[in-house]
Amino acid sequence: MIISINIRMNSFVPNIQIKQRTEYADVISAIMLIFMVYTHCAQIFKWTDSIFYVNSFYMFGSYMVWFFFKAGMFYKEKPMNDCLISSYKRLIVPYIHWMLIGFIVLIISDYIKGQSETILYYIRTNISGCIKTGAGAANLPLWFLVTLFICRMTYNMAQSKLPPPSYAHLVLL
Repeated sequence: MIISINIRMNSFVPNIQIKQRTEYADVISAIMLIFMVYTHCAQIFKWTDSIFYVNSFYMFGSYMVWFFFKAGMFYKEKPMNDCLISSYKRLIVPYIHWMLIGFIVLIISDYIKGQSETILYYIRTNISGCIKTGAGAANLPLWFLVTLFICRMTYNMAQSKLPPPSYAHLVLL
């Protein structure tokens, strides 16, 4: 005797809503990322006097502003503690991780070049760099993560303390 059991797969899978991507935001982000890579390359290879570089800044000169704007587009209000924990995990943990990797690469690179300094020197210069620019000499592009973390915390605090239709939110911009 063969017994057939009909199991519905849907009964085992929780109701998960798939997030719909905002395609225009992704396209704009891709363009801005390409421009950001180009500008960094242009600065490294000293192409900043070229006509293309100068003219492209008229079109895309505020490319970093886009990433802050995009982060605000998808911001969801959270209690302060939840915002702090999630922002710390998403922004500060990678910041620390990549800063340490950059720190190690910088030390090895300087050692290979014969320019090695004491560990205390590297620690001091990276800490002072973090205070001055938001990132140490070991990994300069990380300033964005710290700045976005500060913006999130500031906005979340203002949103929780100020009355709802407040023009004070515009002051933060």
